[in-house]
Amino acid sequence: MQRLKDVGLEFMYYDMEIWDPDLFPEVVPGKARYRGRDRYLEAFQEGVAVFGAGSVKCVFVGGVGMIPANGHKTWQEARDSMVEGNKWMIQRGIMTGVTALRLPPGSAYASEENRLKMPPTEYYLEVALAQHEACKE
Repeated sequence: MQRLKDVGLEFMYYDMEIWDPDLFPEVVPGKARYRGRDRYLEAFQEGVAVFGAGSVKCVFVGGVGMIPANGHKTWQEARDSMVEGNKWMIQRGIMTGVTALRLPPGSAYASEENRLKMPPTEYYLEVALAQHEACKE
């Protein structure tokens, strides 16, 4: 990361997709297999040490934890996990973003059954409000 900063990079940005440690291998099997969740968390913190607080960002996919069979059973459970992840990141100087869950045709989770699991608007509003409050703290 220091070498990247030395050549002019000013900002580090990784997509982690999901916070829940039990669902991480299910939702992002390649990331879990080749890097691992703990290494991602270390990399975010290392990024803050190199680039500074506010110059590192993590993006999650809102509601993706509701899709796997062993996933969150309610949108409130998914919301609580996302809020926990956002708080963890923000408390360490890492900015967060939540992108809306999409299930495009041909994707691993694209099915009518999974479309019925997508979170309601309230999920995104409550996650955004909690994110705002965590930033104020």
